[in-house]
Parts: sequence; structure tokens; C-alpha cells
Amino acid sequence: MRAAACAVLLCLAPALQAAELFSQPATPEVVARELRANFQELQGAHGLRGHFTQRKQLAGIARPLTSGGEFLFVRGRGILWHTTAPFDSEFVLTARQMVVTESGSVALRMQTAEHPALRLVSDLFLALFALDFDALGRHFDLFFAPGKAWRIGLVPRDPALRTVATRIELTGKNVVSSVVLEDAHGDRTEIVLDGVQHLKTVTAAESGHFAP
Repeated sequence: MRAAACAVLLCLAPALQAAELFSQPATPEVVARELRANFQELQGAHGLRGHFTQRKQLAGIARPLTSGGEFLFVRGRGILWHTTAPFDSEFVLTARQMVVTESGSVALRMQTAEHPALRLVSDLFLALFALDFDALGRHFDLFFAPGKAWRIGLVPRDPALRTVATRIELTGKNVVSSVVLEDAHGDRTEIVLDGVQHLKTVTAAESGHFAP
């Protein structure tokens, strides 16, 4: 009986933590002030590099879809998401466009100027990686749970962003370590970041990923 009760509590823990987080509204100024010491290195960095593991739990499907690979964020340029498992592909997102490459060939290219919803998504992810709280505050209601392992909650105000996620939760210490997105269909995506490095300089090859 005790084992069953513990199992139930373990299953409920994420939901209870999320409920606690999203009952603590905050302003961009408060979040930035509370986390200023955590992100001094990020503020002086040109970018970030690391590994990611992504688990997507679709409503009604027991087993999550899992992928992994490497990411590169260059401030003012964009984000490269290089999936290496279960297959090789690249996803590049900038303020101008989104490009998906599979097996070395461009499978999809979309211009943000032609797709306002994509522009919002681009703004969202660039602000997330830069932890630009002012930019996030323009599009989201913010929630904040302070602590050594802090958590930030985001609820989109714009209907176009609500098609991507109804709420987002960030967790971290000196860098963001996980991002959880929940959507209106009941799907849940968890992205775990590890081995994150702050880049003092960016090579020409790294910048080249974001060429027009």
C-alpha cells in the first residue's frame, strides 16, 4: 500500500509543482533582478552550445517520442538544433526564416515576414535562450518560483503563440536546464539541456549556420 501511495505521489509531483509555480505571478523586472547574479556569464557571452534530449508525450500514446542531439545559440543570429538520433536533421531558426535540412538537403524553408505566427515563435525561442525577460514579458504572463533551482512559468497572451503552447516552464540554476511545453491538445514536450557552454567568441563556421 505504501509503495502504491509513493508511486501516485511521484506521478502527481510534476503537476503539483506546476500548479504551485503558476500561482506566483511576477514581472520581468522582478525575475531579472532575482536572477541577475545567476546569469552574469550569459550576459557577457556571444552564445551557448550544448546537448539536448527531447521527449514528446502525445495525448493517448503511452510511449514518448524521444530524440537527441546538439544545439547552438548565437546571440543576434539564431538557433541551430542538430538532431542526431533517431535520425539526422537540422533545424535553424532566425528572425528572418526557419530552415529544416534532412540528409543534407533543404526540406523546408519559411520566411517569418510571410508567416506572422512563425515570427512570434522565432521571437519566443530567441528570447528564451537569451533569457530576455523584457521581450518575454511583452508576449507572456510571467510566473516565478525562486530558489537555488529556480522555475519560470510563461502563459502566452497572443492566440498565435497559444497554438504552439498553452504554457511553458523553465527550470535551471546558472543556465536553463529544462524547458517544458504543454499545448491545448494535451501534448507535453520536455527538453533537457546538458553540457551547456558559454561561448566567449563565435567562429565563422558557427555564424555561417545562420547565413540568409
